[in-house]
Amino acid sequence: MLCLTNYRRGMPCMSDLIQRFDQQFVRGKDPELMELLLTRILGIRSEFVSITTLAEGKIVYVNDGVLQTTGWSKEEILGRTVHDMKIYVDPDKRNDVKSTLTEDEILEQQINVRHKNGGFVSYLLRLQMIPLFGEPCILAVGWDITRRRQLEQEVHNSLKNDLRQTVQALDNLVFKLTLGKDGRLTFELSEGKIARSMGMTTDEVYGKTLSDLFPADVMEIVQPHVEKALSGEPTSFELETGDRVIIKSLSPYYEQGRITGVVGSAIDITERKRLERLLQVSELSAVVGQLAAGAAHEIRNPLTSIKGFVQLIGEILEEHRIEKGRNYIELILSELSRINHLVTEMLWLRKPKESVYESVNIAKVLQDVLPLVYVEANLKSIQVSCHFSSTGPKINANLELLKQVILNLCKNGIDAMDSGGHLQIGETVHEQGVSIMIRDNGPGIPHDLADKLFTPFFTTKPKGNGLGLFISKQIVREMGGEIDISSDAAGTLVTVTFPLQN
Repeated sequence: MLCLTNYRRGMPCMSDLIQRFDQQFVRGKDPELMELLLTRILGIRSEFVSITTLAEGKIVYVNDGVLQTTGWSKEEILGRTVHDMKIYVDPDKRNDVKSTLTEDEILEQQINVRHKNGGFVSYLLRLQMIPLFGEPCILAVGWDITRRRQLEQEVHNSLKNDLRQTVQALDNLVFKLTLGKDGRLTFELSEGKIARSMGMTTDEVYGKTLSDLFPADVMEIVQPHVEKALSGEPTSFELETGDRVIIKSLSPYYEQGRITGVVGSAIDITERKRLERLLQVSELSAVVGQLAAGAAHEIRNPLTSIKGFVQLIGEILEEHRIEKGRNYIELILSELSRINHLVTEMLWLRKPKESVYESVNIAKVLQDVLPLVYVEANLKSIQVSCHFSSTGPKINANLELLKQVILNLCKNGIDAMDSGGHLQIGETVHEQGVSIMIRDNGPGIPHDLADKLFTPFFTTKPKGNGLGLFISKQIVREMGGEIDISSDAAGTLVTVTFPLQN
């Protein structure tokens, strides 16, 4: 039972005193003496003393400290309920006490007591259930902790600010999601360099849910891991958002033994993934190159003999003026040339040609390639438009290999379109160098195939060999350039960028 700390050892407990008041003064019909003793006993060193009925919260007794804090007079406040007078800033706290307080228990609770004209004072209350006038009541004895709360808040804000600045300097993303009373999980913290680059700082996402920020397809991946963390089990997963690849880790956040949210971090592994893919392609290229080169040598030797004999047969037919079958000879020679071209590309896989670099004018390259592009385009009634400077910027490159790359990319664009399509070729100069752009208005490249475009022997063409883009990229990289492909339902844009000649 609750005993006031200012009593000498051996003095009766508060509940005993109240029961004696009930027996000696209430039944003895001496309320003035009871009021005097209550004021003297309960008011000593206690800035807040109140007695309220458990069931309705009717105010039975308050000391002068309560009257000063609330601004009400004793006549105005006694007999009214706590809810009527709106004494507590958070009335739900009394409901929590009412549902949890037992006869043998003492609860401590921090509450804010409202003044009738505005403002409030923070109190630390000790609460105990007592019998008074034959009815269960709540005795509340407390002390003003407003200044202490202010100091604690200042320290908390200072630490929070220091922590936030520290987290902001991290390369990673650090975040906290808080579980509200309505069951919604909302952002309370989100900082780090990744947060700034993604537009997800605390100021931008505070109070928002994950579904407010991410589309449904991303939430299908994220939600099971969030639920796993809320169940008390840490988890991590890989997520692709736009052109980023991120590893996210989630853990439950505990307060007073209960899970009240989720904390997590995110690491951008986009560059690591890119390097892994490059390594895989490099290793694959080395293996494929060795196999292809061996096979190419074995194919080229009999191929030369076959071509020679076919040409001999053609000469014999021509000598004897035999027309029947001569068209087949031309078809066979054409197919043999195509096989020979494929063999040449297979040999290139093992060891690229020794390139001789020279000062190359981009306009000259495009002018030389355009007639060949027009021939290919006319076969499918494709319109070709070309826009570039007549003088054009200069780069260090191998002229013939660069022509091969541009022609190959233009053919890919033509193959991607149906009759009546439009192929656009242009060049632009910028800070990074010069870019040659080839755009078609075909159906575009499916998103799931975009990462495979430069893989050896991968092709979407019925008669393709899957080496064109791969070899083109190798050639461009040897010249210090890069190839980028972007595609959507409106078509595909291929951009080849080179540094300008110094």
